[in-house]
Amino acid sequence: MTDKCPFFNPAKDFFRTSVRIRSSILGAFSHIFRGISLIQDGVKEATTSVAEGLDADFFGLYDFRSNICFARFAKEEELEDLAHNAYYDAIESIVDIREPFLRIRRYTLEDNVNEIFILRDLKFSGERYIMAMLTTDENMAKDLDQDAIQEIIEEKLRDWIEFRGYAAFPME
Repeated sequence: MTDKCPFFNPAKDFFRTSVRIRSSILGAFSHIFRGISLIQDGVKEATTSVAEGLDADFFGLYDFRSNICFARFAKEEELEDLAHNAYYDAIESIVDIREPFLRIRRYTLEDNVNEIFILRDLKFSGERYIMAMLTTDENMAKDLDQDAIQEIIEEKLRDWIEFRGYAAFPME
């Protein structure tokens, strides 16, 4: 197990539990939830840094297989709703999701603010992810440097992307 997951510590991560001893089960789950909450703080900080680097009003990194957004930043709640809806609409319209893709769409909000939605698939450590972002930066959207975007995301979120790979506990 330690070969597959360097974060795994048998002294801390195995628990003796019994259905007859309720506290043993609660203790094991509490350990897991404490770990998740600590991870979420780090993911949030790293994601905010990515969004700032991309001048994004919303940034989300979605798991390719489950479509779950595991890292996200939104300047406003309405932008998060808009981005998630745009994401799921765009995913349904992609004919062959096995191929690389890029989708760009413009949304006009109140006060004639234009948010540009960008959807792009990315690869990190052999796994595919989907990046969604909203930005008002017309030049960035027009002259999209996909390699630069991937570098920013990888630089800021590398540890969390790798941790997700370990957390999957791949068994061969």
